[in-house]
Amino acid sequence: MRNVNYTEYDLKTGAILSVGNTSGKLPMVPDGIGRLLQSADIDRHYINMQTMRPVTRNVFHSGKFIGDEYFIDLPIGTELLWDGNLFVADEEITQILVDQVSPHLLILSHPLYFTKEFLIENPNAN
Repeated sequence: MRNVNYTEYDLKTGAILSVGNTSGKLPMVPDGIGRLLQSADIDRHYINMQTMRPVTRNVFHSGKFIGDEYFIDLPIGTELLWDGNLFVADEEITQILVDQVSPHLLILSHPLYFTKEFLIENPNAN
């Protein structure tokens, strides 16, 4: 029997859950999970649900300060880890109050994007 490459992914988000290959019979996939008979890079790709092909993850863009608030465009559903607290973006533009002088760690995570970690420091804070 020949080797078969496969990629399993979340049917709602397209996030790749596992990749592998086998020369045996593939087991049934559980509800909510899809499978493509091709390989993909679990760290670099997600499955485009329209084309059913692996595509490279997107990159988060930096935001900007207006006064003491940091504004950043994020896809809805992005998880933000801000000063140890987890938030989920429910609007396309997220604003974060940064009124202290020290740098603050922000971690952004979304199934269709590369995870991004960076420090934000308000240039206007006193």
